[in-house]
Amino acid sequence: MSGNVFPYDGRIFDQDWSEQEDPYKDMLSKSNQKDLIYKLIHIDQSTKVPIFDGDGSDAVDKGYASDNLLDYSKFYNRLINIDYPLMVMAGEFDMQDGIAGQYIWMKQLLNADPYFWK
Repeated sequence: MSGNVFPYDGRIFDQDWSEQEDPYKDMLSKSNQKDLIYKLIHIDQSTKVPIFDGDGSDAVDKGYASDNLLDYSKFYNRLINIDYPLMVMAGEFDMQDGIAGQYIWMKQLLNADPYFWK
């Protein structure tokens, strides 16, 4: 319905994302100075092969699969109940997990009316 708006940045379209991402992917995977770049950003000692994979990783997906869609609200509630400072960050232009959704989630977490804006 949105016309292929990029879900993590509503200011751009999906087809425009590669223009922003490709230079970084190329630098980290195709540059003839790759070893120097890895050293400068402190990933040169990584045991992962390849160190950088711009197309994602099945191993990472599998590693996070058991963590997907778990309810962590009890941990947030515990922190809130002991008056622990807590900051929840959300991207201003994030169309998938943006500010409005985070605000409602936090209000529900605090057992407050999610539609009552102070």
